[in-house]
Amino acid sequence: MTKAARRTFHSLRYRNYRLFFGGQIVSQTGSWMQRIALGWFILQLTHSAFDVGVMAFAQFAPYMFFGLFAGVLADRLDARRTVLATQTAQLITASALAWIALGGFAVPWMLYTIAFINGTVLVLDVPSRQQLTYRMVGREDLPNAIALNSTLFNASRIFGPSVDLARLIASANTRRPINSREVRSLRSLPDLSLYIALMVPTIGRLVARSSEKVLREIAPSTLSPTAS
Repeated sequence: MTKAARRTFHSLRYRNYRLFFGGQIVSQTGSWMQRIALGWFILQLTHSAFDVGVMAFAQFAPYMFFGLFAGVLADRLDARRTVLATQTAQLITASALAWIALGGFAVPWMLYTIAFINGTVLVLDVPSRQQLTYRMVGREDLPNAIALNSTLFNASRIFGPSVDLARLIASANTRRPINSREVRSLRSLPDLSLYIALMVPTIGRLVARSSEKVLREIAPSTLSPTAS
């Protein structure tokens, strides 16, 4: 790897940040797929451009209403636990949307409500992720990590909708109507991937502590600071 490449991906030398970054790749892509699928789903239900606009308002209105307070609240909460909570909430809302879509009883107000709840969760999720990034890489590598996060976010804005577009093109070639329910049923997987990535360090610490406890019981002298 060249010196420029090492400098570009310098913050990935931290194991926890690598796990977090990998989880974000899937999560952010899925989030943008969901935004496209929600508008598409509403259009299928109502055939109204106005209702598509209402859906966009429901998704992004929480940023207008709560954005000024989210950063202050995030500073008062534990960043890792907050992100785990927001990912759990998104997993639940995505599963609820899949259930509604696959059940065939979706109505616009249900989708608007869940979109608003999901948007509210994201208002708290974003500053908590930024705080968590600082905790994982420290002050020195924070600018590099922020640059990587920004690159990932903007790339997902292109790649996520592109996946939906590819499915539309495929359906047009095969003359098979593509159904937004299929996208909705897969949406919970990206949130689960980031949730797992955040849980891996905790699981590792628990395993390490258990192993250390066993070793202390077997041979206390081997772990003693004064042992020769």
